[in-house]
Amino acid sequence: MKGFLFGFVLFGLLLPLSVSADTTFTCPECYPAVADTWPHTGQYGAGTRYFYLHNYWHKDLTVRATGSGMSLSFTLKMGRDTIIQEPNNWASARIWGYWDPSYQNGPFSLAEINMDSRTGANWHMDWYDVSLVDGYNMPMIFKPITGTFYHDSAALDASVGRSSQYSCNPSGCATDLYLSAPASMLKTNTINGVLDTNGFYCQDNAQCRSIKKTACPYAYSYDYDDAASLYTCPSPNLPASFGNYAKYGPDYILDFGFPPVSPVIGNNKPTMNYTFLGNASVTITKNKELKYLYGGKAPAFLEIYSCSGRLMLRTAVNESGCIPVPNLNGGVYIVALKSDHVLATKEMMIAR
Repeated sequence: MKGFLFGFVLFGLLLPLSVSADTTFTCPECYPAVADTWPHTGQYGAGTRYFYLHNYWHKDLTVRATGSGMSLSFTLKMGRDTIIQEPNNWASARIWGYWDPSYQNGPFSLAEINMDSRTGANWHMDWYDVSLVDGYNMPMIFKPITGTFYHDSAALDASVGRSSQYSCNPSGCATDLYLSAPASMLKTNTINGVLDTNGFYCQDNAQCRSIKKTACPYAYSYDYDDAASLYTCPSPNLPASFGNYAKYGPDYILDFGFPPVSPVIGNNKPTMNYTFLGNASVTITKNKELKYLYGGKAPAFLEIYSCSGRLMLRTAVNESGCIPVPNLNGGVYIVALKSDHVLATKEMMIAR
């Protein structure tokens, strides 16, 4: 990085009230604290699966979940989290969200999972992915939670001839396609007099496949996509020799929305509820965590100062991260990105 950048922009971010103890989060990976609550004995008995849903999008979402004859529909407010419980054999399941009723039939990013994998070709595995086959409307990350599945899952994959790179890893799309997709492929609608982008859709051809696969290599982007787009994790239907892991988990996290790496070209307004500092995008979550993406190549640091100038946090920046900042209260803070001779700063209004 070269040059010197300095600017102040007021950025409002509402932090809802804290949630109950069983939905608190731990960093650096922002997983739910499951040690005291797993394995679960919820509404479906011993081994009930928990799906932790986080709305990092800049709008309230209508969330839909279907599978095995079940159908859920509920509102997930911006910045809020919730848990849905499902039985161990939840099969052909799908979870998605949207904010404009005009687009309740898509396009949307879609989390898919099949947990009915007791025998045969499914190898006692959960099969899961994020699908963009029928379109995209927001970044989405879908992943099993460490500690809730058989720890040697790579060996289990190898026993059936499947590469460990597909074993229990995060799936999804962390890219803001609204920044790079051709305007002709974006779905828009005017809501309360404001033009709003509601998704990305293109016909299934070479150009469409290339756009989606380049932007989202870990999503299932088209029919018969490559094997790296489908993931597996040991299910509770493992043989009894696997002990407790034969009966419980894994649990999953599903993130709606993710920080982009630059503002939207044209109106300088981010499509997600994040602010930008040089080559980084950051937010502070309702659980007092600093969440960021960093697109620069030089070593850098993120710092948070109180309005009186007291240093609250200083951390080295990697490609992405989530760092707890437990002493934050409502008020104005200065967030700074520092790297060699470059400094970028912004004010952030934290409300509670």
